[in-house]
Amino acid sequence: MEGPPAMVLLRFFANILALAVIMTVVYNGTGGSLPLMVMFHWLTNLPYPWEAGVDISLMQDVLSILIAALAVGTVGPRYLGRANLSTDVTPGVPEPAVSKR
Repeated sequence: MEGPPAMVLLRFFANILALAVIMTVVYNGTGGSLPLMVMFHWLTNLPYPWEAGVDISLMQDVLSILIAALAVGTVGPRYLGRANLSTDVTPGVPEPAVSKR
């Protein structure tokens, strides 16, 4: 990534947040399948710019943010809410009452 340090940090954290949303949707959407999550994570690891000969990080950042926004808008309540978690976040602790609207 090139540019002013503030812009590089902004892009870095925006990409991390977007990938966290996308990976959460994939994990909950596959019923908590770790092999599929490992494969998805492997597929999102792009080569370093000096290995590929081209810098595609800006395109990856924009695409990740757009896909995350699309995921939140379309399947957000289904796969990002507490009601449909694939695993218990804290095993042994009773679930809080979730209001069904």
